[in-house]
Amino acid sequence: EGVKILQEVIATRTLAEWAERFATLSGPWAPVQDTLQVAQDAQVRANEYLVQAGELELVSSPVQFDTTAPELGPGPEFAAQSEEILLELGLDWERIIALKDAGAVT
Repeated sequence: EGVKILQEVIATRTLAEWAERFATLSGPWAPVQDTLQVAQDAQVRANEYLVQAGELELVSSPVQFDTTAPELGPGPEFAAQSEEILLELGLDWERIIALKDAGAVT
């Protein structure tokens, strides 16, 4: 019976009207939103939970160690760091060239 009463009362106003009224509550509240609504939510925008990555808008990392969202950038191209990694693993240039000649690494 209580749920029915709440449904009837909530149906009398728009979400915007309820948001204005609930803004004075001392506790948290939030509407259930679909993906498109969440992307337009003012708090999502204010907290930088979405970030621009080139032409794409992506969900940012949920972990923030600073007051701003992390900088996004492209990942390295295929095999761009192969030599650096092999050197860090202790291989010398002679061995790296032999692996490249054998087709084991690019």
